[in-house]
Amino acid sequence: MMNPRVLFRTTATILVFGLASVTGSQADQSVREGGSAKQQDKATQPQQQEQQQKPSAQKRQQRPPAQDRQAQSRRQARVQKQSQAERPTTQRQQSKAAVRSPQRQSTAGVQSRSTSPTRRVTQAPTQMRTGARRAEHQRVWPRYRANNWTSQHRTWSQRGGYTGYRIPSRQFILYFGRSHRFHLSSYQIRIVGAYPQFYADGFWFTMLDPVPEYWGNDWYDTDYVTVIESQGGYYLLSEEYPDVQLAISVHL
Repeated sequence: MMNPRVLFRTTATILVFGLASVTGSQADQSVREGGSAKQQDKATQPQQQEQQQKPSAQKRQQRPPAQDRQAQSRRQARVQKQSQAERPTTQRQQSKAAVRSPQRQSTAGVQSRSTSPTRRVTQAPTQMRTGARRAEHQRVWPRYRANNWTSQHRTWSQRGGYTGYRIPSRQFILYFGRSHRFHLSSYQIRIVGAYPQFYADGFWFTMLDPVPEYWGNDWYDTDYVTVIESQGGYYLLSEEYPDVQLAISVHL
C-alpha cells in the first residue's frame, strides 16, 4: 500500500495546480474582456461626438433662408434710420431754404417788375368758351356807350396824370403797340365797380372812357383795336376811328 504521507502530498499538489490554472484562466478572461471593453469605448466615442455635433449642424441647415434675409433687411433698416438721425441739421435747413427760394424769387419778381419784367405775373382768369365770351361782350358794352363822347371823354392830362401800373418798355413792345392789333371779343371781360375790364397778355385793362355812340353795335367783334401809350398814359385805339382814344388803366 501507498504511504499515507505520500498520498497526502500528491493530493495537495494536484489541488494547488488545479486552483492555479483556474485562477489564471479567469484572470486572462478578465483581461481580454477589459481590453475589448476599452476598444468598444474607443470606437463609440467618435460616434457619440458626431451625434452631438450633428444636431447643431442640422439646426444651422434647417434655418430658413427667408429668416436670414429678414434679419439682414432689419439690420439695414436700422442702419439707415441711424444715418438719417445723424444727418446734420444744417443740411435740412439748406433743403428747406432751397424749397422756399423759388417762392421768394417769384415774389421778388412781382415787386421789382419794372426792373425785370416777367410776362403773365398774375394768374390768368378761367378760360371761357368763344360763344360764352362773345355773349358776355354783347351784354356788357351796350351799357357803356356814350351819349356825346366828345363831351364825356377825358385824356390823362385832364385826369391829372396816369397813376396806374406801367408796363415795362421791353414787354410793351413785345405784346402791345400799333403793330399788335386784336378783336376785343377774343379776350375775357368782367365788370369791376362801375367800369368794364378786359384781360390781355397778362394784364387787366380798365376802360375809363365810354364807347363812342357812333361805333357799330358789334365793334368789339369786327373792328381791330390796339393798346397804345400816349400823353403819359395808356389808351385803346380803334383802326376804324384812329382819332378816338379811350383812356384805359393797367392793373396786375
